Amino acid sequence: MGIVSDTSKLAVGVGHDTYDLDSSTHNTQIERLWVEVGRQFAQRWKAFFTRLECLHGLNRKNPHHLWLLQFLFLDPINIDCEIFMEEWNHHPISGPTTNHQSPLDMCFLSEVENGVYITDPLHNVHPDILTRYYSTSGPPLSHINDSEEDTDNSWTPLREEIAADVQSNLHDQPVPVPDHSNPFPSPEAEAIFCQALADVQSVGLRPDNTFFAASEWAIDTYETHEDISVGFRKTKTLSMGLPPEIWMPRALVWAQGLSVLHYLLEL
Repeated sequence: MGIVSDTSKLAVGVGHDTYDLDSSTHNTQIERLWVEVGRQFAQRWKAFFTRLECLHGLNRKNPHHLWLLQFLFLDPINIDCEIFMEEWNHHPISGPTTNHQSPLDMCFLSEVENGVYITDPLHNVHPDILTRYYSTSGPPLSHINDSEEDTDNSWTPLREEIAADVQSNLHDQPVPVPDHSNPFPSPEAEAIFCQALADVQSVGLRPDNTFFAASEWAIDTYETHEDISVGFRKTKTLSMGLPPEIWMPRALVWAQGLSVLHYLLEL
């Protein structure tokens, strides 16, 4: 729904994009990592947004609704992402070469043994790409002068060459990003919305509408699970637990924000 959280601080595998190359063994770790991202927190947010659509008036095609989602929940999503990042970077990894070290342990030991790259213009380039274009068996990079200060333009010819070469391996169309435009014409109007929402929350107002009656906002009766579609073709159904003590207050915040938003836009 256009909400993007930051997972760039994961210690292992997240700094590189994955490419559909002849040798895809390097992609295994990052693919496994994204499975855990979904399982441990992203799928719950997906289930929550599905709940908002089913019960609380969310319209995913409405750019003002998507703006409100970001306004209300981007920070909590990033907090969940930070928590996952910390847990992942500290968990031991089993294997013949890891000795049950955590990603942070391996990162630290690598820096001790090999040093730290202060500035690396290739930090976000996949290892397979580096092997193909920047190893001893690859073509000489005569267009880059090591004696001069590195600039972003220094790597432009190499980037263009890599992009042209891997284009045949890219079959998926880019994912369109939904519009999430700010509904307010000025910062002053947005400040009025923020103050009105704060006032509604301070008095504990529970919206009463055709989507969800005020009498239904109760921890002991609020639904504890939501079904979402999963799998490559979205043909499987997964029932995600949404503990009411966590997710009902968030749903109430959404309903309050949506009510205030609609009221102000009508004015």
